[in-house]
Amino acid sequence: MNDHVSEDRLIDLAAGLVPGGESESLLAHLRGCASCESRFVGVCRDLERTKLRTAPSRSRLVAIGAVAVLAAAILVAVVLIPILRSSRYVDPSAYWLPVEEETVDLRAAPPGVDEAVFAEAAEAYRRHDPARVVALLTGKTIPSSHDPLKLLQASALLKTADPISALAVLESLHVESLPQPYRDRAQWIRLGALRAAGRDAEAEALAADIASRSGEFARAARSQSGRPSRKNPAQ
Repeated sequence: MNDHVSEDRLIDLAAGLVPGGESESLLAHLRGCASCESRFVGVCRDLERTKLRTAPSRSRLVAIGAVAVLAAAILVAVVLIPILRSSRYVDPSAYWLPVEEETVDLRAAPPGVDEAVFAEAAEAYRRHDPARVVALLTGKTIPSSHDPLKLLQASALLKTADPISALAVLESLHVESLPQPYRDRAQWIRLGALRAAGRDAEAEALAADIASRSGEFARAARSQSGRPSRKNPAQ
């Protein structure tokens, strides 16, 4: 799994406190890491709100000017970075699923389900802690009412270098029958797991299928064509 930029460093970058050379290095990392890019956008927004909330009334114009600079930084992160990244190879193992409320809709849980564990696993994934997700969900029976949680489990297994187990979880989901957008997201994780497991022929076929459709990963799937596997030597 890739190293991520710390929260403190993202704050320094948004505030313009990082020296030029290091700033370029951090921005290059953001261009290739969707997770850090998303966190950087959030930091910029938080800093913008703080400046507006704390600025004295007679200094509003100065604060607005500062916000305009931050807005420009957000524009770079939200618009330009994805454009630059779209021309690069996109690794499915670096993709983080959005954690939506229905992922752990505890009201739909059948009796006897360990709701607290499922909620904690979803929160661990939201914090980008895949090892914790795997530890919490290993050996647990996840009911069909919580199928989206299985996607988080499969993604976490891929990120912790266990693509075989990730594929097994996805197999139990019957991915082709899932509603959108879960089907596309599950297929994207499956593609990464097939690559990591060294099952290149299956990965090529899946990438071609995803690329031929109009889903959210169609464009990225085209960059997968002909890529070598990233099989873990331990597999």
